[in-house]
Amino acid sequence: MSRRVTIILPVVLVLTGYTLMGVLTKIWAAVFIVILYAVRGFTLPVFTHYINQQVASDRRATVLSIRVLGTRLLFCILGPLAGWISDSYSLQHAIIITGIILSVLGCLSFAALVQAKNKIKQN
Repeated sequence: MSRRVTIILPVVLVLTGYTLMGVLTKIWAAVFIVILYAVRGFTLPVFTHYINQQVASDRRATVLSIRVLGTRLLFCILGPLAGWISDSYSLQHAIIITGIILSVLGCLSFAALVQAKNKIKQN
């Protein structure tokens, strides 16, 4: 797969997975949980590989550590937020809103990558 597909596909699968997990029955939701874990298992080595290709070796460990820190901070924020939404509204609302938030962040990240790549091409 191309680099663009390997970056866009996880965003699409996360949006689809969380949305369908929030609206379908419990049995089908389990299928989407497996898909979301597969996306996570796919993106970790692929994105680490992309970072290793793009970042100089003297900065690579820092960039990889910041990526992991950012991911964990995101889930530290989203976990309590999803719990509050689940308590206040419903689990389905919490799942769908979490999927939307992750998808928006994924799209913003992709847009930032495209913009950075275009700046590099101009220089």
